Amino acid sequence: MMDNNKLSSENIIKEKYNKISFCLTERSRRIWSAIEAAQYGYGGISVVSRVTGINRKTIKTGIKELANSKVIVIVIVIVMNMNMMRKKILIQ
Repeated sequence: MMDNNKLSSENIIKEKYNKISFCLTERSRRIWSAIEAAQYGYGGISVVSRVTGINRKTIKTGIKELANSKVIVIVIVIVMNMNMMRKKILIQ
């Protein structure tokens, strides 16, 4: 049986994905899922795959891309875009 902390973490990942998925490209989806899997720790790839429906291979590819410094620029752009969208939502 899983403890409540793991279930809570899975729910948080799922909630974050549901909020951000509409604006992710294929590449940004890989990077985001890789970051979430890494933050989760052991078993993160399986958990992220299960709660988001993103293929494990896709997450592993994202992890490989994270080793490449060019990806950092993409992540920064994603975060900036999310902040701009959040500001637009707050203004409306």
